[in-house]
Amino acid sequence: LVETACLDTLLLMPQGTALPSLEALREAGITAKLFPTPPHSFPGCSISIAVSSGNLECCLELLEQIGLEPLSIVHCSSNPVREFYEDTGN
Repeated sequence: LVETACLDTLLLMPQGTALPSLEALREAGITAKLFPTPPHSFPGCSISIAVSSGNLECCLELLEQIGLEPLSIVHCSSNPVREFYEDTGN
């Protein structure tokens, strides 16, 4: 399982690129988690990849190298993955 305690930044990805983006990040050894974007972070239905802000620059460079880029980047004051699962009761 992916350790989610350090994930504090969301990369909002187009649906068609979310899974390839996640796979590329994980292949590079970057801790990342795919999950639905919290509604307060982005209106509408989208998919996010949560990463550590400490890895953000590396993540963006890697995604650029493979021709992918996020729709938006959201810096969170707390762990968005933990909040998501607490809010949904999972």
